[in-house]
Amino acid sequence: MWRRFSTNESWNRIIRSWLGKDIPSDEEGSLSGSVVSEAEAIAAFAELLENSLPGETPQIPNAVKATVAEAEAGTNDTKAVTPLGLAGAIGANVSGLVEHGNIYVADGTIVQDLSNSWSKPTGIFAADGLSSSNVTPDYTVDQIDIDLPGTYLVTLSASIEGELGYVLQGSVYLDGTRQQNLMFESDIEVTGSVSCSAAGTVSVTGSNSELEFYLKADAGTPEIKVVQASMQVLGIPVI
Repeated sequence: MWRRFSTNESWNRIIRSWLGKDIPSDEEGSLSGSVVSEAEAIAAFAELLENSLPGETPQIPNAVKATVAEAEAGTNDTKAVTPLGLAGAIGANVSGLVEHGNIYVADGTIVQDLSNSWSKPTGIFAADGLSSSNVTPDYTVDQIDIDLPGTYLVTLSASIEGELGYVLQGSVYLDGTRQQNLMFESDIEVTGSVSCSAAGTVSVTGSNSELEFYLKADAGTPEIKVVQASMQVLGIPVI
């Protein structure tokens, strides 16, 4: 069997590895400083594993410890994930995917006819909110572009004025597909002003995905005005 170190040197290397102390060379006989006896090294190692070695704290050697990147990606199933490594991985995920952005209007004045089929009202948003590097709000075309794949929380709210006598529905479209889990519905029967909201998640699988706000009336083409509205996205980290 291949062997480079003596038993005594091996135990000294083991104890130093679990103490997190530098071992500058893997050349035989190259350990510097105090080299204890085999019995002392074994006894120290036993106490170290019990966390009872005075003045010392055990540390998992790098050779058997998953890196932050490996813990984050979940690609290594043979190494230990330490609490510190896991915390670093969670931190990397959170800081890497807090993607966000929104568009809004606080005092809209545009009056337009609403269709009895799903249609995108245009010119209703007036400003872009703060956003991250992978989310690009564009109020001029009433949409938010998302460039990073992932799951996103979307919130939608609107205050709408208009004619009476119909059911108003609102929803979010992602790349031209209506998101069934992101809808609101309100009767415009008694008052010509309603406040509506919806929240849900969308799954982005590619880049340059377009998120848009659509409205629909169940009958006729009533005249409406979106007085206030906000559409916001927030990335959900995968831990």
